Amino acid sequence: ALRSPRHPRSHLGRWRAFRGAAPALVGACVATTLLWRLGDALVLRTLSTTGRRHGRIRSLRATARLVSGTAVVVVAHGAGAVYTLSLAVIAVALPRGIASAWAVAVIAVVAKEPAAAAFLRRRVFDDRLASAASFRGAAEWRSTLALAGLRAASFCADDDDDAGKNAKSAGRTCRGLGDCVRYLTYAPLFVSGPTMTYAAFREHQQEPPPPTSSMPRGAGKAVSYVVRTVMGVVILEAALRRYPCFAVAASPGALERLADRGGPEAVAGFLVLTVACLWLKFAAIWRIARSLALVDAVDPPENMRRFVGDTLSVADFWRDWHASFRDWTTRYVYVPAGGRDRRVFATLCVFAFAVAFHDATEPRVLAWGLANALFVVLENTTTTTTTGGVGRLTGARRRRRALHSALVIAGLILANVVGYSVGLGGLHRLSSWGTTTGAAALARAGLKVLLFFYAAADNAISVRRIEVLAAAETAHTPNGKTS
Repeated sequence: ALRSPRHPRSHLGRWRAFRGAAPALVGACVATTLLWRLGDALVLRTLSTTGRRHGRIRSLRATARLVSGTAVVVVAHGAGAVYTLSLAVIAVALPRGIASAWAVAVIAVVAKEPAAAAFLRRRVFDDRLASAASFRGAAEWRSTLALAGLRAASFCADDDDDAGKNAKSAGRTCRGLGDCVRYLTYAPLFVSGPTMTYAAFREHQQEPPPPTSSMPRGAGKAVSYVVRTVMGVVILEAALRRYPCFAVAASPGALERLADRGGPEAVAGFLVLTVACLWLKFAAIWRIARSLALVDAVDPPENMRRFVGDTLSVADFWRDWHASFRDWTTRYVYVPAGGRDRRVFATLCVFAFAVAFHDATEPRVLAWGLANALFVVLENTTTTTTTGGVGRLTGARRRRRALHSALVIAGLILANVVGYSVGLGGLHRLSSWGTTTGAAALARAGLKVLLFFYAAADNAISVRRIEVLAAAETAHTPNGKTS
């Protein structure tokens, strides 16, 4: 999301920018978390001696998080922080409900587009705050506005009972601007997510962590997760040095030279490795942010729940790829748009919003959204086997499902490589190259790809079977744990 001097819109440039900014980002979040922990310890110590200042100390604790969150957005965006804070003001001013949530989300995704951003910049800074325009932060404000829009929409939509408040007045909640700003600017998740609903975030912020041990709450889980996150970053760096797939996709003519020199097998390998590196890149960015939140005893959703090869259907893929965004769109777009009663319409609404959220002005993103919406609609109308049922398949039915899943994975990889990496121009170049390549060579490469994904799908079915058996064992164990 941060600026990059080379290939600013490519995944290589974005990863290099994030990697370069990661030390400062991690340092700021760790320092902020330590200050919060110190404040929590002060709260617990004071509450153990007197209960009369309970409300006062809780208010001071909330104020400290409000100030630190505002400082984070100011350092990140400079004068552009006014747009994120304005979004919080809009979310607080609107009445609670799904209509207000949609309005805030639409405002955010439209305002981040270049033309709208240029208009806002002229109207806000050139006419009123011209002297403040020179105050720039580490990143452009547009890079995080859409994500802040998701949070602001959740703030509008989550009712008071979900958020832990019962008092209502004239259709409005007793939440204030401070609550919204703390939620929108929460330091560990501000730049990249994952996206927590307001109800889940509020639950974590209600009380200081209990003094059950000398270690912070969830410390063991956080340490394990941080270690695995570091391992993922190391694997990504090694993969990009050995297989520079992002650089190939961003460099003019490199894809054609790869196809001419390596043949169909090299192109197939490029497509598979590109999606694998995309998965690693997104997983590294989101898991770094989630690790920082876990250190603060906040447990946001895991965005990349399964590797791209461990999938059996389009629904499986999108349930486990950017899972927090999928959960957000299910809760605030799919269900209000009709859900299962109007499945096709609701699915189209979800992917229309996904396109707008990413970049509606890019033809490759439009093609990506249309292809995935078509995949989901076709699967919903033709497939009846659930994930749990897949785990019980045997014999010929299992082989047929593995073959079906192999074709699904191949289609998803092609759609996501076009949408995230090579674009429509790269697809056109690959198609033109394919027409000049012998049919026998293409058939051999296609068979190899199909066998590769068939093996991955068959392994995924075995994983589902293990999960089904583990769930059954857990259900029959008195203490609810597996042996």
